[in-house]
Amino acid sequence: MADPDLLAELDGTVDLVTANPPYVPERLVIPAEWSVHQPAQAIYSGWDGLTVPRAVVATAARLLKDGGVLAMEHYDAIVDEIVELVRSAGFESVTSHVDHDGFPRYVIARRAAR
Repeated sequence: MADPDLLAELDGTVDLVTANPPYVPERLVIPAEWSVHQPAQAIYSGWDGLTVPRAVVATAARLLKDGGVLAMEHYDAIVDEIVELVRSAGFESVTSHVDHDGFPRYVIARRAAR
């Protein structure tokens, strides 16, 4: 996702982008068991937890055709920032959904017509 030209040949042709990017803010201390099977770069995403999600949303906005769907997991405490990020990138029908524990965990959105 760090490459702004990732899959450029697919721009505007994709129906669905799903992502479970690293999203934990670096300022948080996570339970030790989280890092037993996952390296830090698979968990943390910058100071605010939005570094990789920003790249995912920008890439999805470029790749998706009008009406295409983005589904992305996110950290529960930054749900408002995620919803705003997705809306401001040209998505509509942005909805946040809860996980099995009742925490906001993923967002689904539709690419608005260009």
